[in-house]
Amino acid sequence: MLSSFQYVALPLIQPNLKELMGICKPTCWTFLVMVISTVPALALTPVSYDVALRGEGGALTGETLSLGVNAIAGAGNDIWIGTSNGLGHSPDSGDSWEAFFRSDGLGDDIISCVDAVGNTCWAGCISTESEGTQYVGAGISITNDGGKNWRTIGNAQGLLVEGKFKVAWDILLASDYSWVATWTDGVGRSADGGNSWTMITPREDDQHMSYHTYSFAPADDYLWVGTENGIARTPDDGATWQFFDKRNGFNGLFYPTIHLQSPGVLWGGTGVELQGGEIIYGSGAVLTQDNGSTWQIFNTGNSGIGSNIIYDITSIDSRVFFATPVCISYTDNSGLSFHYITSQNGLPSDSVYSLAVDQNGVIWAGTGAGLAKSEDGGITWTVVKYVPDTGAVDMPLTYAYPSPFSPRIDGSCTIVYSLGYPQEVSILIYDFSGELVKTLLDSQMRGPGTGLEEKWYGVNDRGEDVANGIYFYVIKVNNEVVATGRIGVLE
Repeated sequence: MLSSFQYVALPLIQPNLKELMGICKPTCWTFLVMVISTVPALALTPVSYDVALRGEGGALTGETLSLGVNAIAGAGNDIWIGTSNGLGHSPDSGDSWEAFFRSDGLGDDIISCVDAVGNTCWAGCISTESEGTQYVGAGISITNDGGKNWRTIGNAQGLLVEGKFKVAWDILLASDYSWVATWTDGVGRSADGGNSWTMITPREDDQHMSYHTYSFAPADDYLWVGTENGIARTPDDGATWQFFDKRNGFNGLFYPTIHLQSPGVLWGGTGVELQGGEIIYGSGAVLTQDNGSTWQIFNTGNSGIGSNIIYDITSIDSRVFFATPVCISYTDNSGLSFHYITSQNGLPSDSVYSLAVDQNGVIWAGTGAGLAKSEDGGITWTVVKYVPDTGAVDMPLTYAYPSPFSPRIDGSCTIVYSLGYPQEVSILIYDFSGELVKTLLDSQMRGPGTGLEEKWYGVNDRGEDVANGIYFYVIKVNNEVVATGRIGVLE
């Protein structure tokens, strides 16, 4: 038993706010609160999903892909992206897109991980009924024909990825086996395309093992696995294991991302973890250049890496790229000097959650506000548009990004909407109790245009910083409510 964070969803009826936002379907609103309690130890949640799967990037209503990109996989010119609301696919390197949702045969609409080979794509699904970070797995959805047909596998096939905490965090489609990293049941291995599974717990001995696995890195002679208790590897498809942890000088043990740069050269990135009840906000990155014999440690205290929290890692040639909450950090093999890529370089957001390099050498970056790519090794970046424009007044769509946002770090949250012709617009922000917090616009002429923007800096009408929490914005056109949305504030 230990003290840990537990997220609890409390249903709160807000009749005034509900009446004001009457075009929304829910009959009550849920608000996430964090309490300290003594509970059995639970597996840590990869930070990218702790944020992104709760709506980072402002998931649009209905069957529209979210701007929060949690996972990216490339197969030739085919690019697949897992978002907080749906799975996206481009057959032509990002020029055109199609989307898949639960209604198309997926297990559910929150996508935690994805891998693809040829016309085959596997996507890990999380239930939209999950509360807080107590995620409910909804299986692995598989297509073998580029998305025309889907089937979902899980507990019935022996792969424990359905139910509370039964979540897939990574998928590896290798030549001999298909592998799935699960939240609480080790790794799953299938030799027949997912029809049957063997569940394996990485275990060196009783002191060095982990049921909680998060990421894969395949090598010719080993399979590497990022776990909650260090980095593990197996030379024989899971029969025996070796762990790398504090015995090797590691500062942190939670490795939600690992990446094999070249034979014998492996990077690992740490996430937020609990150590004896204390929250450790990441410990940076580790590197071995001799297949695990020795390790180097890189953190904000001893190097120029942009953050100690690493969401994802990829590489191209000698450059290694790290997705972090504040930038993409990149370095060469040595890690002696780091450089930064931010929204000033063309990214849609500084918060980067996923990275991948496709077979054409294009680097893809998934952020909390959309997708970007670089075709010149990370020097220049362009935003890849994969969601439709927000609609006109007769079919209003809106989103806000980033959400949640930190006024201190992000500066502002941008509310996006569209108008078919010039009209009087009001944008009002309310707190969870339904009290008016900020009037961004008051019957001001706006439009016409798609992608109109207004910024909120996290202050109320008196210029004071607002408290952490969930806020709702209401867009009125000619004094009629036409669209609503939600913004999270988190310092």
